[in-house]
Amino acid sequence: MLSLPRRRLLTRRPHLPPPFFHHPSSLHRPHRPLLRTTSTSSSSSTPRPPRRRAKAPLIISGVAVYLLATYGFYLYRSYVSTTTTTTSTALRDDADVSARYDDTAATFDRDVELTEMLMGIRRLRKKLVAKVRDGDEVLETAAGTGRNLKYYTLTTDGDGKGGDMRDRGEKGVRRLVCVDKSRAMLERARNRFRLLRVSGVFPRNVHRKVEFLVQDAMDPIPPPPPPPPSSSTTSSSSSSSSSTTSSSSSTTTTTTSSDRRKFDTVIQTMGLCSTADPVGLLRHMGEMTDPEHGQILLLEHGRSHYGWLNEILDSLAQAHAVKHGCWWNRDIGRIVEESGLEVVRIKRFHFGTTWWVELRPRSRSR
Repeated sequence: MLSLPRRRLLTRRPHLPPPFFHHPSSLHRPHRPLLRTTSTSSSSSTPRPPRRRAKAPLIISGVAVYLLATYGFYLYRSYVSTTTTTTSTALRDDADVSARYDDTAATFDRDVELTEMLMGIRRLRKKLVAKVRDGDEVLETAAGTGRNLKYYTLTTDGDGKGGDMRDRGEKGVRRLVCVDKSRAMLERARNRFRLLRVSGVFPRNVHRKVEFLVQDAMDPIPPPPPPPPSSSTTSSSSSSSSSTTSSSSSTTTTTTSSDRRKFDTVIQTMGLCSTADPVGLLRHMGEMTDPEHGQILLLEHGRSHYGWLNEILDSLAQAHAVKHGCWWNRDIGRIVEESGLEVVRIKRFHFGTTWWVELRPRSRSR
């Protein structure tokens, strides 16, 4: 049996791979691991955390690209739809084009659904309706097909209780009046409301709380009725009714328009673009709003921050108005300023073309 010398077995070292870039003559030397000498201080012995890249610029860039792409898609779709409709009649910038909605009512929801989803208009609608307070008497002008209906909370107050529902802490709108000039659009809003009741979004007995009026918002709108008196008020007033009957019969009181109850909230989405007198409409909305605690909520589209985008809107405004019944290049800021209403808040989205406006009537007490 062949065996190796004992001396060679004792001196043999385990094989270690040579370090990189070593000279071949150093292969027979003992291997020294290339380790950094660590200091005895605790501050240098702790390893440094890996440096993280800032994510904020990437997120901001991604959001900017998304907004640019979605708004570009919106402009492209509008350009395609408007250029396919040829017209030889030139319209004035103040022309009333609201009658176009009678022709587009059947396909209106389908035409705007994708655009509103991509641009976040549905989210803005929901947030705007959320500004409505519990117990408010609400008037919605330019209600259209009722795209805001599902965002309301309707209460069943008034079924024998009476009094002020705010005192009882009940949630929801006391009364909602939806007004639109187009009968075809408002009929779809009625059908949408029926489906919301059947599906359980609204209680089945709230049909008395919602009213649909086919009329121009510039015409007089019936004011909200006074809330029914509570049972305690009714019992206390019945005892003194006999003593006041003779005096009330001898004196007659006249109720003027300024003494009538007014709406707590007037809301409108995408309505200033289709009326012939947007400034007059806003002033009329202010007259129908309670002067002390009333509010006017608007979600509109109009001119942009940027001149190049306004040039695109101006070039397509005629064809867009003929096709869709909407002047999308109106200066919403100027319209609000000329209305004389008090500005609470203005926010703008989508390069400044979508306007979120909160107003209130100017009161003498403020």
